[in-house]
Amino acid sequence: MSKIIKFSLIRSLTHFVILCFLFFSFSCSSTKRGSKIPKNKEKYTEQKIEEQKEKEREAVEELRERHRENQDKATRKRMKRNERRMKRKRKGKRLPFWKRWFRK
Repeated sequence: MSKIIKFSLIRSLTHFVILCFLFFSFSCSSTKRGSKIPKNKEKYTEQKIEEQKEKEREAVEELRERHRENQDKATRKRMKRNERRMKRKRKGKRLPFWKRWFRK
């Protein structure tokens, strides 16, 4: 084997070992074991998060509705037609990979 192939093989193996070490060190951290949150506090925070998400959804929907109202009749008709086409084409398809990777 040539020197370049040996060097690239050694380099890739060291990267792999480093990544494995980092993964196992973070997955076995003791911070999760030591902190116990009471169930009521957990539920309270979950409720707050859900309320926040609901407010954001309502705000987005309100902005969309305002945008639709600002358009003239022909544009609204075209927007509605394109939305129906989009739903028909998208039916049964998965989300794109970047949306699946980076969602919360």
